[in-house]
Amino acid sequence: MSHVSDGSHDHARVYNELKAMVIAYKFRPGEQLLMGELADRLRVSSTPVREALIRLQAEGLLDPVNRRGFFARELIVKEMIDLHECATWLLKRALKRATERATRQIFGPVALTSWPLPAMIADDEIEVVPEDRARQCAEYVERVYLGVARFSHNDVVVSMVQNIMERTHYVRFIDLEAPARFNHVLAGIRELSTSLQADDIDRAAETLERDFKLVIARMPRIIREGVSRAYVLHGPQTSMTSAVATRLRERA
Repeated sequence: MSHVSDGSHDHARVYNELKAMVIAYKFRPGEQLLMGELADRLRVSSTPVREALIRLQAEGLLDPVNRRGFFARELIVKEMIDLHECATWLLKRALKRATERATRQIFGPVALTSWPLPAMIADDEIEVVPEDRARQCAEYVERVYLGVARFSHNDVVVSMVQNIMERTHYVRFIDLEAPARFNHVLAGIRELSTSLQADDIDRAAETLERDFKLVIARMPRIIREGVSRAYVLHGPQTSMTSAVATRLRERA
């Protein structure tokens, strides 16, 4: 089929669209991403697709398979736990580096006014948080964590936290579909904000660590749900994808 010309806009668009699909696991875990099919889908040549896939692989959003192409990242419990533990350490260190008291104190009201705080869920009335609300909450939490990372005044730390947020977005979204978790996370953000306004860094760090520990404890269940959902989303499995699914369940 014919493609539109590949300008700088196309390169950015292709990267952003593919990144959004990869983060949301729109591809089956372990699935090979074929440049020709993606180019047709996005109506561009293979060049911006290849460049985007290389970038996504470098960012840890695709599985590295030497000389075999590009593959959607598998969902592995240990990797997700490691990423959450790394985020905990980085954010706690960022809080410790927050030496500018005024900056810490203003963070609370800024976070809760500039970024609309999602309303809590009546968890005795529904079993699953609606998708749009879970996604809104996940994005809100990620913005708050990035705000905390900026206390470090270290661009590398901010970049690392942003990358971790992207790589864990899918499991965060699934976690927040549970009404009790949804409400607990929002309550934790309020407590974090209050602690920073009160200049109580130790309490803020404890609040962050407590929530990450709760997610880590739930991780095997979240990964099982994520793997199951990814395969249901993409329909019947071939013999190859069935083998991948079996391997993922074993790792979970």
